[in-house]
Amino acid sequence: MKIRSYYKLISLAIVLFISFVYWFLDYVNLNLINVVNLIINLIIIEVIFFLFTRKIQIYTMYQLIMYLLFQMYFFLLYGRTVYFNVFFMSQAYASHQMTRPFHFPFEVINFIPFHTIINDLVQFSAPTVIQVLGNLFLLTPLCFFILLFKMASNRKTVIIAFYFSLSIELLQLIKALIFSQYTWGLGRAADIDDVILNTLSAFIALLLYKGYETIRYKMRNSFKNLREEVSNK
Repeated sequence: MKIRSYYKLISLAIVLFISFVYWFLDYVNLNLINVVNLIINLIIIEVIFFLFTRKIQIYTMYQLIMYLLFQMYFFLLYGRTVYFNVFFMSQAYASHQMTRPFHFPFEVINFIPFHTIINDLVQFSAPTVIQVLGNLFLLTPLCFFILLFKMASNRKTVIIAFYFSLSIELLQLIKALIFSQYTWGLGRAADIDDVILNTLSAFIALLLYKGYETIRYKMRNSFKNLREEVSNK
């Protein structure tokens, strides 16, 4: 039976609530500004996800569950990469955190391909290995869900991963530019190596999806043969 389109809106509401609680508990000092900031970020990611998946059609309960998991991953990806504190600057200004002149944060930017990857692998410590592996698998779930819901071909999925990663790095660069004036730090780094590793995530997703389809095909045939044997007895 086909699940009607409004079930997508219900699933969006479910994940919106879960994400709100998840980020709500993350605040130590909760106040009205933080709540408004949280709601703004949730609205932003909700709109982005809705537009990104607007062509997805849901026909089975299995697809609905996978769609919910897709949303949860999307919210976590946003939260861990480009979550933006809308009121950070006003809070910093009120707390007299503007203590140094603006400068372009070259120290958190890398335009040299494989420079960071090689350095991380040479150091070969737990944090550097986790950093490399984290970036390598960061967009694997995104690409897997794209393939699962037939949103794009294999080639376009790789292209989407590249532009997704590039967008994340550009947003992180903007955050670094904004926060460079505050003693609270420079924000996140922008690194071409992250784009390389994130794009490779798409190829990992392609392999995983191929394995998933193979296993699903074999299981379907096994159940079909089992039903035929039972019916013949």
